[in-house]
Amino acid sequence: MPYLVSVGGNALKGRHAEMSKLAFFLSRIIGNGKVVLTHGNGPQVGAIESAMPETKLGVATAMTQAEIGIRLKEGVLFGFEHNSGRKDLRIDVLITEVFVKETRHDMKPVKPIGSYYKTRKEALGELGSVSLASYVKGYRRVVPSPEPLRLARPDSLHALLECNDIVIAGGGGGVPVIETGRGREIAECVVDKDYTSAMIAQEIGSSIMYIFTDVDGVYEGFGTKKQRLIERISAKEAKDMKEGGELEMGSMEPKVSAAARFAERTGGIGVIANLLKPESALSLSGCTVIYSSN
Repeated sequence: MPYLVSVGGNALKGRHAEMSKLAFFLSRIIGNGKVVLTHGNGPQVGAIESAMPETKLGVATAMTQAEIGIRLKEGVLFGFEHNSGRKDLRIDVLITEVFVKETRHDMKPVKPIGSYYKTRKEALGELGSVSLASYVKGYRRVVPSPEPLRLARPDSLHALLECNDIVIAGGGGGVPVIETGRGREIAECVVDKDYTSAMIAQEIGSSIMYIFTDVDGVYEGFGTKKQRLIERISAKEAKDMKEGGELEMGSMEPKVSAAARFAERTGGIGVIANLLKPESALSLSGCTVIYSSN
């Protein structure tokens, strides 16, 4: 059975502890099936945009797919050899394009990129006149983020998965492309990797979708003294949380929505867990499991 494993950009940041935990988790499931590994790129694509403002967001995503992809590959290979002594792991990186609806200038920016700032004044002083959103951890720049429609080349994904143990794909939600009268063009937006991950999980026939982040799962009352981890929740209940405004837009909201969508469409489960606690995902405890309402 193939698995879909998704890792958030904030949960990675190139740190050794996170990479080691990811390799440990993958080593425990790889014997049961192949893996498509997706990753976020919010902090990284924001850094590129700040350093090179003329770079299109879609192009910046392609750059991060290559950079983060190769770092993930090397980190996972090292972790496998360290954890199990295995040196024959086959792993490759796919620069992935996804079709999106054409972005409009009036599209509401919802996807956070770049670093957190403590105050709005600090963020605007550093970034200039951009759209900002407030989160529990601070302020971040937000940009348009249309949902992915389909993979541009699903055959490439299947071909690589056929001859590898792990394929790193869909990084940063994929390079967004649109069809125009002039042909295919890269769009000026960022696709949320959670929606693309759910689409890929369905494409490869997975029955379980793991989403790793930097918190233990979905919380009721997140950021308050009364916050409580929700360990099991139906897709319908998850949708109610979203509609009730209980989930941070562009942060936990797309993770929950994507996992719920995957569960409803496939009858499988979506698991949201802390990357530093992979045992929770393996045991399906101390994390959040989203299951079909049907």
